[in-house]
Amino acid sequence: MKKIYVFLVMFWAVVFTSFAQDTIRVVQYNLTYYGRYNDYCTESNNNVQTKTEYIKTIVSYLKPDIFGVNEMTDDATYHDYLLNNVFLLNGFDNYKHSKVLGSYLTTQIFYNASKMVEQKVIDIPAYPRHIYIHRLYFRTAGLANGDTVFLNVVEAHLKAGNTDGDAQDRADAVYNLMDYIGRHPQDNYLFMGDFNLYTSSEQAYQNAVNPTNSAYRFYDPGPAGNWHDNSAYVQWHTQSTNYKSNNCLSGGGLDDRFDFMLYTDPLKDGSMGLKALSSTFKVVGQDGQHFNSSVDYNGNTSVPSNVLTALKNNSDHLPIFMKLYLDATPAYSAVDEVSRPAPLKLVNTIVYDRLILQLSSNDLMRPGTVDYAITDLSGKDLRHGKLLIDGNNIRYTIYGVNGLQQGIYLLKLRWNNKLFVRKFVKD
Repeated sequence: MKKIYVFLVMFWAVVFTSFAQDTIRVVQYNLTYYGRYNDYCTESNNNVQTKTEYIKTIVSYLKPDIFGVNEMTDDATYHDYLLNNVFLLNGFDNYKHSKVLGSYLTTQIFYNASKMVEQKVIDIPAYPRHIYIHRLYFRTAGLANGDTVFLNVVEAHLKAGNTDGDAQDRADAVYNLMDYIGRHPQDNYLFMGDFNLYTSSEQAYQNAVNPTNSAYRFYDPGPAGNWHDNSAYVQWHTQSTNYKSNNCLSGGGLDDRFDFMLYTDPLKDGSMGLKALSSTFKVVGQDGQHFNSSVDYNGNTSVPSNVLTALKNNSDHLPIFMKLYLDATPAYSAVDEVSRPAPLKLVNTIVYDRLILQLSSNDLMRPGTVDYAITDLSGKDLRHGKLLIDGNNIRYTIYGVNGLQQGIYLLKLRWNNKLFVRKFVKD
């Protein structure tokens, strides 16, 4: 009997670990006028049905959990079309896209809804296109108890052009984003998109990687430098996939690093349940052998041939890719916590301004007090007090949570000389 018991314990440990840990595959891609026809990008040289087949080939190869895109039409019909004809086919059966925002050419994310939920979208004003923060949380094993991990996917398409005015527009847009993050710093942020940057000395780049307050800086998995038309950075160039333009897709060959994926400190060190695996970052289809030439000129074996054809013909940008490591093992597992249910149960585990608790034990139906403390994950005491149990009510409220930063916290209840700990998320 003991051997069977040990086997069952080991079995459930493996099952729990499989739910607590995962690898999240992230792709960022400028689709080049998807669903938007004009005088130069026409139904002939940028056909949406043909592009969709190319994107299906690329997505089937990369298998992303998060797929961020630039240059989609603001017509929601095409967002649904791409979802239904790429992400809900070929083994993908539970994907969603965010709401359609912006005008003319906008951004979007498609995400694996079996792994994550979009809680809300935050609009950051910028010219000529707003920046959108997609706040996602993961369907972790402990979600019912508030044990989850958040990821803010920041999707941006900064101003194109190489004039001083264009550079200033880019700088202003990133400044607005950093201003928001400075007021909500304790979180995972992944900042990605077509930034249209020519060099790391540009103020937009410096605003992200070297802000006034370094506590919420972004990190770049690639090198700083003068990327434009510089063969020393060929491995990082994402534009253009063709040497000769077809009047819609830009020409000139691969010589610009326009597409980026940056991350903040919590993603760098994994302190909030997700860790950016910088060693996995790559420009898809970039083999370092095609400086100022088409991505397929004289051969390219970095991807399968059908994927290479799709990359060349779908867009004038190459997609970028990186993995994130999700570790949703409860952060309070080492805390002295009794295994039986707490006498007071958390009703709301994702909160804004108050915690609501409900009696779950007859022991507390008699009048008395329960000591409580709210701490961060390191155990620092942020709030504390007493709940007066009057013997009549079954629900009780702890106020003052709205003063906390967004993040994950612990509620500690002490009753009858026993400590009960529950995790909650402050939104």
